[in-house]
Amino acid sequence: MRTQKLLILLLGLFVMNNSFAQTLPPVESVGIGGFKKGAGHLGLTSFNPITYRNVLLFVNRDHKNEINDKFYESVSGSPYISDNFLPAKVNDFKEVISARYNAYKDLITIKIGDSRAFFLQKKAGNKLTFANNRGTYQVFYDQGEEVKFFKVLKSTKFYSLLIKQEVQLVGGEKPKNDYDKYIAPYFRRNKDKLYLSLDNVRAVKIPSNKKKFFKLFEDEEEKIKAYVKKHRLSVKKEEDLIKILMYYESL
Repeated sequence: MRTQKLLILLLGLFVMNNSFAQTLPPVESVGIGGFKKGAGHLGLTSFNPITYRNVLLFVNRDHKNEINDKFYESVSGSPYISDNFLPAKVNDFKEVISARYNAYKDLITIKIGDSRAFFLQKKAGNKLTFANNRGTYQVFYDQGEEVKFFKVLKSTKFYSLLIKQEVQLVGGEKPKNDYDKYIAPYFRRNKDKLYLSLDNVRAVKIPSNKKKFFKLFEDEEEKIKAYVKKHRLSVKKEEDLIKILMYYESL
């Protein structure tokens, strides 16, 4: 009798497990920075652990005050490129969420609904595109092999022209002597810096020196040099850099 009951129990568990497995949404392979486009029924707002492991990070203890940090309120200026949360999309997900970029801490905060807030994971290839042509931010490795967010000016499968936006916290230090004056802390927006990626993974700061700039193109160095000289282009101007890169792509 015990053996019969055990067999019935095992059979019931098998049927339940098989039925549950059939209800799970299909998942395609995970690519760089998250799911491939149209991956099954999983979405950014479905709160599934696979999405968060590959794309989002929960607001954790280290950054739990990032959204409403009273310290920011006591400092003049802003650490954000835009103080407001703006509509945006992550990678190839269709859902529209709200986000803003903290250029002081190099963090993108995402709000899903009214109560949940996350950070976009700094994983090469992850990107966030703001609505209304407010720009795309994508993760690249810098020259020190650190992952950072860069604003994309122009991108093709051959290259990406990027801008690194930075905000610096200035002042707030205690005077060392009676002659020093106390400067109240404030956020200062630094001058944007131009970067280039020729593999869409690693970004290097564009040198102002033309010789160093030409060396970035390795085998095409002489052709790029001749093109720049012929058309009297500057390696410091965005519009000229785009012309140079379009020529590079045509080689």
